[in-house]
Amino acid sequence: APYMANRSQISPFEIDITSQGKFILCYQGEFLTNIDLRYQDNLSLKTTKGGIPFDVIGYLGNDRLRIFHRLGCFFKDNHCGCKFCDVESTDEILCFEDIKEVLDAYKDNEDIRHYLVGGGSNTLFSDFSHILTIVQYMKTLSNKSIYLMALPPYDIQILTYLKQAGVTEIAFNLEIFDRNLAQMYMPGKGKIPLGIYEKAFEKAISLWGNTGNVRTIFVVGLESKQSLLEGIEYVSKLGVSPILSLFKPITGTPLAHLLAPSDKEIYEIYINALRICKKNNVELGPACHCCEDNTLKVSLLINDS
Repeated sequence: APYMANRSQISPFEIDITSQGKFILCYQGEFLTNIDLRYQDNLSLKTTKGGIPFDVIGYLGNDRLRIFHRLGCFFKDNHCGCKFCDVESTDEILCFEDIKEVLDAYKDNEDIRHYLVGGGSNTLFSDFSHILTIVQYMKTLSNKSIYLMALPPYDIQILTYLKQAGVTEIAFNLEIFDRNLAQMYMPGKGKIPLGIYEKAFEKAISLWGNTGNVRTIFVVGLESKQSLLEGIEYVSKLGVSPILSLFKPITGTPLAHLLAPSDKEIYEIYINALRICKKNNVELGPACHCCEDNTLKVSLLINDS
């Protein structure tokens, strides 16, 4: 759950602790359910030999180890970053040796079921060589699945190399389907033509199939419901699994003053997204229940016992 997000203090939800020391989730003071808290793992407190904190390079979230392939973001570094993002500009370079040290430290962690390679955007014409090196090293450690979030490469042949290196799932996040609003809220990334995404999606589907391994994220709350649903229709027809992520007004960002949509509109978007995905025979992502953090997704877990 987001913590200390802008206006979170007016949320009707709150976490309380019982006299028995158990944590519970309440809505307007009424008990909803027992919950568990995710605690910081001890490895995240370490520092690499190069002086980089482990938690800057990667963090363990439920059953997934997320590894950042770079610090900062190409767009932020060039003063055209996304206005809803709090990634900071930096001149610091993240060396492979630092990443390797973190991967080695986590390699025997039994909680890790898969990896995610992500982070701020690379240059538009990146050859993905650094990402390929990371993925190839991951494959020497285990045969666990590897999920990559990245910009769509202008040279789509790079996708073949990523598949051969061991990437099993991939996402090119559109975030905003309305391309005029995309350029307003994402002055750098929003200028990438929709056709570049489409070519990457089609090539990725030919490599990884249309069963949920190719995805894209939409931010709910930065465009009209109609435009967002058109985007979901567009990608799902291609065989791409859409993921819905609710806009959060982060303090210190240019869009900190905006509010998320109403609960009613959020619910309508979610139900319509499910309908569109079902019609086009794709799943509303993510497929992994443990990876539903920060997504609009309802999963029912049935305990057979």
